[in-house]
Amino acid sequence: VHAFARQPSDGPFDEFSTAMLIASRDGKILWASEAARRWLEDATGGPERAMIRNDGVLPEACKRVCRRLDAARSTRDTHDVPTETVAVPGGRLRLRAYAMEPEGDATPRVGVHLTLELSHPLRVLTALGESGLAPQLQRFAYRLWQGVTPADIADELQVGLHTMKSYRKELYTRLAVSGADELRALLERQARAVTFDLKPHRPRVVRGA
Repeated sequence: VHAFARQPSDGPFDEFSTAMLIASRDGKILWASEAARRWLEDATGGPERAMIRNDGVLPEACKRVCRRLDAARSTRDTHDVPTETVAVPGGRLRLRAYAMEPEGDATPRVGVHLTLELSHPLRVLTALGESGLAPQLQRFAYRLWQGVTPADIADELQVGLHTMKSYRKELYTRLAVSGADELRALLERQARAVTFDLKPHRPRVVRGA
């Protein structure tokens, strides 16, 4: 499957989980949930990761979204929610910045809301990879899920229509479905069982889900 459709980085994306951090205007992390700190460390590398871990310094993507928040506040554009997206293998990390009212003499702070999103096509590919189907049948099933016609799939896979009919019969029998609509519904259910291994940002299937 992955040779047929390399890790999809495009959407649609499924929201997997959220986290939060609070930062000072000079780019220091004042507080961060465990998930927020872990995701930022995993999404960065080298010196930037070390600065997050050792010095509590925001990564550049967070600094950009905070600068955009300052710019919006200076123009009194309160409707704009600055957003940055950081790509991670198999998905993306979406950052949104919000102004936080200081308490007493406290330093003005910024709240950064983090949303971890997983590529929906990759969830389907991962579910197919766990299905026990032969690679060619996985490719065929994935393209049917995408709505591609068997004739076009035959051209892509460089096989004849008779072979496509054999694939379709075997696929439907193996998965106990009667048609393309049932196949898509089944793959959607199986894809929802694919969650996220947060540390290396790789999808995994929850057994028994």
